Amino acid sequence: MAINEMDKLSELKYLSHTLEVIDKEIDISEKFIKGQYDEIKGTNRAYASDVPVLNGGADFDQIVEIYRYNDAVYHEEKKYYDKVRWLSVLKKMRESAYFGRIDFCEDGERYCDTYYIGINTLRDDKGDFTVLDWRAPVCSLYYEYEVGNAGYECPAGRIDGVLTVKRQYGITRDNIDYVFDTDVVIEDELLCRLLSESKDNTMGTIVSSIQREQNIAIRYNDNKTLFIFGPAGSGKTSIAMHRAAYMLYKYRDTVSSENMLIFSPNSVFVDYISGVLPELGENNVIIRTPLEMIKEMLPEFTVIYEMSERMESVMRGDERAEQRARQASFKNSRVFLDVVRCYVDYIGKNGIEFKDFYYRNELLMSAQEMKKLYLEDWSDMNYAQRLKRISSRIRAKLDVYIELKKKELTEENAGLFDWEIAENVSRGLSSEFSGIKEEIDRLFAVDTRRIYCDMYLTKDFFDSLNIDMPFEEWKDMISPGAIFNGRLLWDDFFPYVYLKAAITGARLKESEDIMFVFVDEFQDLPPVALAAMEMLFPKATMTFVGDSNQTIDGTGFIYGGENVRGIFTKRDVDVLNLTKSYRFTKEIAEYCSSIIDCPGIEYMDRHGDKVHLEKAGSLVSRVESVAKKINSLKEAGLSSMAVICRNSNTAQRVSDMLSQKGVPVTLVKENQNTFVRGISVVPSYLSKGLEYDAVFVIDADKYSFESERKLYYTVCTRALHTLYVYGEPTIRKVIRNK
Repeated sequence: MAINEMDKLSELKYLSHTLEVIDKEIDISEKFIKGQYDEIKGTNRAYASDVPVLNGGADFDQIVEIYRYNDAVYHEEKKYYDKVRWLSVLKKMRESAYFGRIDFCEDGERYCDTYYIGINTLRDDKGDFTVLDWRAPVCSLYYEYEVGNAGYECPAGRIDGVLTVKRQYGITRDNIDYVFDTDVVIEDELLCRLLSESKDNTMGTIVSSIQREQNIAIRYNDNKTLFIFGPAGSGKTSIAMHRAAYMLYKYRDTVSSENMLIFSPNSVFVDYISGVLPELGENNVIIRTPLEMIKEMLPEFTVIYEMSERMESVMRGDERAEQRARQASFKNSRVFLDVVRCYVDYIGKNGIEFKDFYYRNELLMSAQEMKKLYLEDWSDMNYAQRLKRISSRIRAKLDVYIELKKKELTEENAGLFDWEIAENVSRGLSSEFSGIKEEIDRLFAVDTRRIYCDMYLTKDFFDSLNIDMPFEEWKDMISPGAIFNGRLLWDDFFPYVYLKAAITGARLKESEDIMFVFVDEFQDLPPVALAAMEMLFPKATMTFVGDSNQTIDGTGFIYGGENVRGIFTKRDVDVLNLTKSYRFTKEIAEYCSSIIDCPGIEYMDRHGDKVHLEKAGSLVSRVESVAKKINSLKEAGLSSMAVICRNSNTAQRVSDMLSQKGVPVTLVKENQNTFVRGISVVPSYLSKGLEYDAVFVIDADKYSFESERKLYYTVCTRALHTLYVYGEPTIRKVIRNK
């Protein structure tokens, strides 16, 4: 509802006041930054000339002074960088000061409080709030309520009252592009307008258009592990990023960006989302792919045949591809997680053969004593800890004999020089005890490679399982030669990590500092990967976002609201299901729904071009058609486009052909570290999570109905406004003939 002229004048006056506050803060910040920079430079020059070098003979008092100085410089530099970040926020607010306003009257109060909502909090000279951070508790009213009775939770408890005004703005610097009152979070007309705009190739914030169910997910109870399921276009990744920003705000006194970790599906997507938190005025958090982050635990391995490589192999129909796909399907299953857990228990009970341990004829430790320590006294420890304890106890008993022998050798060499005595004693002890020490090390060493291979090769363990598979097929799931030569298949990566963490207590170096973990596109990770993350980040609150209908790996486990709960053993799990999709037009939504039926999903009533089903032809003719359409769409104002190909070979060919035609394209490759704006050529499995103004599915007829339906669905749901499909896919033919 449009506001009256008097209100418009009032709003312009308030915007002018806000910009004055921002400009003053910018001026103060710039002067502080310049002064602080000069101060730090001067201090460093003084340090270089006045403070003694440690290896130059500094005494204790001087060393203390050096450490005090370093601490002072650290705090001064922190103030400098905090102010630089604040200046960046101010400049963003200078471009768009705020986007919303609420008037709220608490129960028992006569007057309403007015809050203008933006990306950060801004105070004037009197200390009054000019703009309030969207993450503040009271601002949840803006996202969750219509005008009328309302309430919100804050540290002091529940605050109830009446929401009397909810107003929305489009502001560009000192101009109010639009302003109106509304009874919903954002009117469909305005949301459609925002969604219809041409898209930059990188992900931006949705802070001005967060919907109610998105807001609930962002501010959800942070004490539980949360799984967020949502259809394509529901804003899952944006929710994860804004939830991270919300936690940084809520725990700003104790949590910093270094305490957060976001797992992203591939390195291209890492770059794609990397600007969201800085746009919200926060420092970027650690964003990694699971392989990048966790492989530091396995420095002895090179991970080969990654998921994308296996998918490429299946697409090419390589020899053994079908067998490897079957094996991957089992290793991706929930049953396999249970198998690995059973094996950890099995190792805990059967991981060592107990026997009496002697030095010469002297019993150092009996098998019975070892067994009691291992199975009873230290049963709450992991496998490696127990072996280390037993080894240490045997060595302690051996030390008694070493000391006796040392005394004996010293007396035998008493007439020699001291250095000769030391040499002879050392030589004698080595001759006498090196063999038994090596035997102790060998018996109680933890060889995770051998232990992992034995999971597949131990008939006794296999017989304890209840799986419908012959032992020979089970043994074929591992290649011991590759393992011992330092090559680890992608499908063995997470099971190996889980086993190593469980039996040795191995952790990432960042584990202790990480308090919040966000896992995006989790649907393409096996259950054993999620269980491994639970162990690797024992103190962290975890949020998983994904969509089972976009499981691009045909061998992947299909997650649902209930089957995620049993994956974790030490965490309470909650599940949220998003029901609205905002990405694509009604026409694209209808086409995608014919690929996979998603009942209960609401789509925006935003209309556009119908999906263009182009005639099949040679790849050359298809590329010619795409080149013409790209030029036409660029003239129409669309800036981001993708030609999506089923596999990397086709993507390479299409990229070369388009380049020869003068179309500036970027070929997206596995492990690429940057996401380039403009026109991309993308293999299907690297497109997930990304979105484009226009998408060309150039080889739709190559997708398999049986195994690649969800991959094809994922590809088509990348389009915001325009979708071209070349060659009618088998999937569509089957649906059409039903």
